[in-house]
Amino acid sequence: MAPVPVAKKSRPSASRSTSTTASSAKAGKKTGASTADSAEWTEHDQAAAEQEGWGVFTCIDMSSRKVFLEMQHHGPRFKGDDQRAREHIADRALGNDRLASKAVRAVFRSKVGTKGRTAK
Repeated sequence: MAPVPVAKKSRPSASRSTSTTASSAKAGKKTGASTADSAEWTEHDQAAAEQEGWGVFTCIDMSSRKVFLEMQHHGPRFKGDDQRAREHIADRALGNDRLASKAVRAVFRSKVGTKGRTAK
């Protein structure tokens, strides 16, 4: 089943970047990895994360014009503190939480992909 794109929602970011909810990665060839191991962030993943007070958002760094994914707070749980939200997600990923681990993989892969790539 192909991932469903997430509706876009504007959010300011602390690093002078603009962000929207992450849309799923382009559909490509299946590599044999299970859906749980996929780094594609789906609408279902976003809804589950939002229930926990965080989400994965597409960001554009306006100074370098690079596009990447970033984990940020969603709603009042982290009182607007993206750093607290990221620490919470990282701790959960280290504890083998499937959703948090998937978020970390998606963000990492998006940032590795920005090396030498800029938005047009």
